Amino acid sequence: MKLLPFKAFLTYHVSPVFQFDAATMHHVLSVLPAGDPAPGQMARSGFTTPLPGGERLAEDLTCGRMIFTLQTAERVIPGKTLRETMDKAVRKFEDNNQRAATAKDKQMIKVEVLQRLMPQAFIVRSEVVAMFCPPYILVGTTSVKKAELMLAALRKVIGSFPCIPLSSTDIPLNEFTAWVKNPTETPAGFELGDTFTAKGRLDTTPTISGKKIDLESDETLSDYLSDSYLVTNLQLEWTDPENNMSVQFSVNETLGIKSVVWPDALIDQAQDDVGETDDDASGYLLAHAGAILLADRAGALVVALRDALGGTNEGTELWVKSEAEKPVLETDEATREKLLQEILKDAAESLKDWKVGDGQPGGEESEDWRDPLYEQAVNLVIEKQKGSISLVQREFRIGY
Repeated sequence: MKLLPFKAFLTYHVSPVFQFDAATMHHVLSVLPAGDPAPGQMARSGFTTPLPGGERLAEDLTCGRMIFTLQTAERVIPGKTLRETMDKAVRKFEDNNQRAATAKDKQMIKVEVLQRLMPQAFIVRSEVVAMFCPPYILVGTTSVKKAELMLAALRKVIGSFPCIPLSSTDIPLNEFTAWVKNPTETPAGFELGDTFTAKGRLDTTPTISGKKIDLESDETLSDYLSDSYLVTNLQLEWTDPENNMSVQFSVNETLGIKSVVWPDALIDQAQDDVGETDDDASGYLLAHAGAILLADRAGALVVALRDALGGTNEGTELWVKSEAEKPVLETDEATREKLLQEILKDAAESLKDWKVGDGQPGGEESEDWRDPLYEQAVNLVIEKQKGSISLVQREFRIGY
């Protein structure tokens, strides 16, 4: 058995608005299934089953986590064929028009050539796996373009999928550099690996990199990393204090993670969880058990790295667990008040003819005018990121 090839990923912080479960997500993703491009279409992206032998487009990985896969089928024309056909078409255009073809002309010619060569194209498929580990979605690629393709597909089927790239309070460049210069500053649970890349603060300063270097004992490294250099990519090893499992990985200045080496113990644990079985579904069961463990470790790694870099930025969305174990949005007081005022601005306009008092138009103003449900209503609006009279009515089952 092998774990899913989840060796690299970009992390995005998802808004609390997204609270789908795996069963609902399966039906939502089925609106955009994977398949071949239509005639005349160069590429098509759609969702496919993430686990071998599975039937669902979104697999439940427990604790609110889930996994799904976006497949892109693209028509590819052999490069040599395209170049030769383009050259002939450009020469023919220039002979007919007695002038050199401009960039715009060549672009139009290329469109015509692609349409003509479409029957000769073959289809190449690629897949991107994503794991939703609240409050983060981990997209299995180091390519921002491919990650955005996944997010765009989710927005297309869901209607809205608000998320932002993972960020931290401390600047990764500064922290990585400090750790390499002084290994004793490396946060608890983390150890320096043997690979790094550093760039100069000036464009004219050459980039330096090293592999198989003992970063924790090499006394000469700090001499190379003068104040004019910042570490942009660093290999680390993180050990989870709860189970003593170690994960080796590299992280860059934007907190993109790659070259992940998951512990072999995950495979053994997945096999133990499934147990002995001769069933035809054993392959799926093992893959599912492995995905559950992988999502748990990947989510824990992101949280540990985030915390090692000072946590999330102050004043931004933070996730906490309520008594009902549901994600709730918290912000600092200033941001919370500003957000509330923005959300309720339109509502205030519609109520401008009302006087604060007994809750009826024309009522007398009282010293304590707030309704007993006021604070609960405020928290509801903050959590949902929207406010309306009908929302409050539905939630608290009240009338006007």
